[in-house]
Amino acid sequence: MTQKHWPGKLGEYVLHLGLAVLASGLFGALHDQISYSVSSEYFTLFKFYQFDLLDGRLPERWRVANVGFRASWWMGIPLGLLTGLPGFMQPTAKQMRRALLQTIVLIMSFTLSVALLGLGYGYLQTINYHIADYQGWFIPAGLQQTRQYLCVGYMHEAAYLGGLLAIPVAWLYQFWLLAREGGEKAQKRYRRLLKGLMGLAVIGVSLSLWGKQLYQVINPTHAEIMRQTEIKKRQASQLETLIAGISPGTDKNQILGVLHTQGFEFNEQNVQTLKPAEFKLLASGYKLEQVGSYIRVGVRQIQVDFLFVRSLEYRLFFDKQGKLLSIKTSDWLSGP
Repeated sequence: MTQKHWPGKLGEYVLHLGLAVLASGLFGALHDQISYSVSSEYFTLFKFYQFDLLDGRLPERWRVANVGFRASWWMGIPLGLLTGLPGFMQPTAKQMRRALLQTIVLIMSFTLSVALLGLGYGYLQTINYHIADYQGWFIPAGLQQTRQYLCVGYMHEAAYLGGLLAIPVAWLYQFWLLAREGGEKAQKRYRRLLKGLMGLAVIGVSLSLWGKQLYQVINPTHAEIMRQTEIKKRQASQLETLIAGISPGTDKNQILGVLHTQGFEFNEQNVQTLKPAEFKLLASGYKLEQVGSYIRVGVRQIQVDFLFVRSLEYRLFFDKQGKLLSIKTSDWLSGP
């Protein structure tokens, strides 16, 4: 007989949602500890900038866990909502709780397995790699261990895929629990349901494979978006080359003239508007009174892939005589 008193099945469902969010965050923290062990540069040159975790006083492992939790906790919301629904088919709230707890363990184990498979796939894919094949990836300047960085990229993509695939896996597991306890008739229903879900999975995979091409056909602005993206990519590459050719001591007016000639927009600000802590981060090694102004120049909103956009910005610090002291680079991705 189904329990009717609180918390009952609705309470178990809400509890499952909360545990799924917590488990997803903790999974992300653990997952990123593994990926950090493979490529620390994936975090020091990429994720720490993306999540604004640049305070070197904090241990890197702690910041890695912070990144992992913040990047994955939200996955617990759709996972909890969707994988908790079959629990209502359990005869009692107690059985529902047991089934859902087992489901959370299954989801995390399955997702980690897929992520590790992605890491292994990345290792095989990069045995003989050409960096030109990864133009759609964010490759930070100063990267030393490129192969390890790419492998971690494969691992992270696979983890998100594993999280999505874990939803039907969790459903099948709960249906299997019901069939195991419900006798021969329930097992027949389970087999029919399994065939139906397999059919839906085939349709879903097919749609996902062709979805991007279909979007490009039916979206009239796609060609313009791609054109603007290519323009911004060329601008970013041009700006990187230009900045690389500037040396300390160069006159500010000379630099402004080059930027203006190349068509780059910039703004000049008095350094006194910066907070001391921000200044220390941007122009380490120089005292505040030594600097007269700085110039900001960059290229923003460069579409990298379907989810992420890249922004590139340089801050050029000058002394009161207008001579270049230092350059601070900010190169980051933003997305969901």
